[in-house]
Amino acid sequence: MLISAYAGKEEEARCAELGVNVFLPKPITASSFFDAVMEAEGAGARTIRRAQMAPLAREYDGVKALLAEDNEANQMVATELLSRLGLELDVANNGREAVEMARANPQAYVCVLMDIQMPDMDGLSATRALRADPAFRDLPIIAMTANAMKADLDACLAAGMNDCVTKPIDRAALAATLRKWLPESARVGAGATCAEAGDSTDAPAAAPAGPSAPPLPALEGIDVSGALARLGIEFDALQRMLIRFASGQRRTIAEIRAAVEAGDADAAAKAAHAMAGAAGNLGADALREAAKALEKAARSGSSGLGALAARVEDLAEIVFRSIDALRPAAPGPVAPDETDAPQADPAVLRRALRVLQEALEHGDPDATASAVGALAAMRLPGPVRASLDTTRALADDYQFDDAGAEVSALLATLDPEPQP
Repeated sequence: MLISAYAGKEEEARCAELGVNVFLPKPITASSFFDAVMEAEGAGARTIRRAQMAPLAREYDGVKALLAEDNEANQMVATELLSRLGLELDVANNGREAVEMARANPQAYVCVLMDIQMPDMDGLSATRALRADPAFRDLPIIAMTANAMKADLDACLAAGMNDCVTKPIDRAALAATLRKWLPESARVGAGATCAEAGDSTDAPAAAPAGPSAPPLPALEGIDVSGALARLGIEFDALQRMLIRFASGQRRTIAEIRAAVEAGDADAAAKAAHAMAGAAGNLGADALREAAKALEKAARSGSSGLGALAARVEDLAEIVFRSIDALRPAAPGPVAPDETDAPQADPAVLRRALRVLQEALEHGDPDATASAVGALAAMRLPGPVRASLDTTRALADDYQFDDAGAEVSALLATLDPEPQP
């Protein structure tokens, strides 16, 4: 069994020619390792897992969870996956915020998803604070951490957490953990089995109807197919997250550089940890490994952080260049014949805006993207299109409440519907 973070399809095919039984790409999850062992024993599990996974069902539709996570890119990934399960998320940027939000409304959340390393108050301290309050004695608290050593997992359990989901996040492992700890009453159609819920990892999804999907782009520094398989999302969703990742993580690179130049090993370790978690979740595996190496060296007091930081920066620039190729081109000027084209029927426009409003209220990225696309295809007045552009930018940044407010304000400016 060959394990590698750097090999691609050509190397995998060559390994098969050389007699390697199983090729296992990094980052390794518990489920991918188990499947690889099963395939090596002749069970063929890996072949099944490489098939297209069924879409996640909204089995917790309307149920609210609290996410404690300080990393913007990881917030995006969690929001994307959990919204597909129907969970509505409130996001706390550190453990103290999470404790305050939970105490403000003790009955609001069906679970807490807790990062471990956060500023102000870490996840372990926040869990202890919640468990000290009888109101949260039975509230499921699930760690989300990149640290998967036994000592780290033991610390989570000792603090009062129920379970742990390791990063990079695997959608099947996340869904299975939620089913294990969330009350059955929280599920839509509580008697549904996992297979009925639409997340069976034992069988591939039916092939989509219509023309075959376009080939995935080859992005240097990013394992696109691996990230899509692990997260169980479409490329459009990954593209949105990668663009946001590049926009936010350039700042992290600057923080790493400044910390290393100042000789601040603690700050360098924290920034490298943030980069490693975000990169791993989105398939930038070589960047993740380099950032983890820098984090480990900084925490152990090793010298030579400059060379490790330079390696992180070089790999980050490769990833950022690949992502820049995904950015949509700026819209060109409107052609004269389009300016005079008839505009969308007001009733149709109002209905389309209400569809968008509902998608935003549910925090559903896929439904939001679909509704925005339908509106973008219409002939819209200038102020309406400008408002739609603002809404799209807010939604792409996962600011669903602000985007919903923009749509509500837009609806209020339109002529009222005629009464029958």
